[in-house]
Amino acid sequence: MKFFKNKGFVRFFEKMEVKYKRTGKISGFICLESLKDYEAKDLEEIGLYFHREIGENVKISVKQLNSYFEKTNLDINSCEELLLWFNKGNIITNKEKTDKKLENEKIFITDILASLSEGKEKEFIGMLLYEKEYRHLFKKRYNTDKLLLKKDLLYLYEALKKLPKETSITLFSSEITKDPHYFDEKNQFFQLLFEGIKYKFQIQGDILDIHSRYEILSETGLYKEDILNNISFYGFLGEDEIGNDIRILRIYYEEKDYGIYSIAQINRCKNLFSESNNIFILENPSTYHQCIEEFPNEAFICTAGNLNFSAYRFLDRLKLEENQRVFYLGDIDPEGMIIAEKLKNRYSYIEIVGMNQEIYEKNISDRELSEKSLKKLDKLYSFDENLIEAIKKYRKACYQEKFTLDCIKNMCKK
Repeated sequence: MKFFKNKGFVRFFEKMEVKYKRTGKISGFICLESLKDYEAKDLEEIGLYFHREIGENVKISVKQLNSYFEKTNLDINSCEELLLWFNKGNIITNKEKTDKKLENEKIFITDILASLSEGKEKEFIGMLLYEKEYRHLFKKRYNTDKLLLKKDLLYLYEALKKLPKETSITLFSSEITKDPHYFDEKNQFFQLLFEGIKYKFQIQGDILDIHSRYEILSETGLYKEDILNNISFYGFLGEDEIGNDIRILRIYYEEKDYGIYSIAQINRCKNLFSESNNIFILENPSTYHQCIEEFPNEAFICTAGNLNFSAYRFLDRLKLEENQRVFYLGDIDPEGMIIAEKLKNRYSYIEIVGMNQEIYEKNISDRELSEKSLKKLDKLYSFDENLIEAIKKYRKACYQEKFTLDCIKNMCKK
């Protein structure tokens, strides 16, 4: 048997090992490219004779080899047994490797899930580990660092478990992971947290734009705390948690000046209210400032084009009297209409003003709407069909600067 340790059998065993690892058996032919002289001599010693020039490619029949072993006094009856003897039994097939890896993965997943309490949060973690949509993320992290993957999954579970909770995303992230940027929107864990929130709170559909995602996060109490997450307002007073008058709001009100509040400042208000009978929510800052000059005794809120969490939180704290009315005026285009519909869905008392076919066709602009923008009309259901069809026909926007002042004059007369 020691004969098989000769130099001439090195490539012979390497080729057999490749075959065995691939399928768990050795069959067909063992191919040796550019046969060496010393290889031919060693192989001839076991009855394999080659009628070819040294340097040519040679095919060795596995069936012929097995017949040779059966005729010898060796304790070897096949190529498989010879290979296992050569490697002292330390050889594993690709299938055995895969099976072992899958078994270890299963143990890893089972151990993680066993440590979690039953509920939607655990179901979502299980979905990440088992479902095809997320398997590539799991595989990549599992193969790179199992311990880090486990820690990340537990962070995600704990975050979902604590929701709803009203706080900024950075503070929430720091509380859970000690890293304020762990759930930043450019991090994949922001996406996983968002998917987990959708699953836990049963939110349907694909939500791709970042503003819509932050709106959904705000429903659970999470908000993005930055300098842009603010709202401008005019004609409002407020009370703090113990009922005291908020001095800065009183100054804005008495000086007839507008204010800008961040989400943190709004959160310090228990109640917000106005002494005006009419409260107007406007989309565009230029129209907002114009209306303050024109109607100094009315109250105004400006969303500045997008509904961020500060706008929702401001309206959540707004206390209305029976005689007070709240109106929304925005651009008559798909984006402005989406804002109007979102506000109406959340605050049923809000009245949408100016968004009709007559005003649209009278004040239509020259700016053409993109195909992508026009497709958004098909998802709206709060507007008259005549308006929808008119926008699709003309394919142009109508800006609120053209009609807002007239609408407010009419509202104030009523």
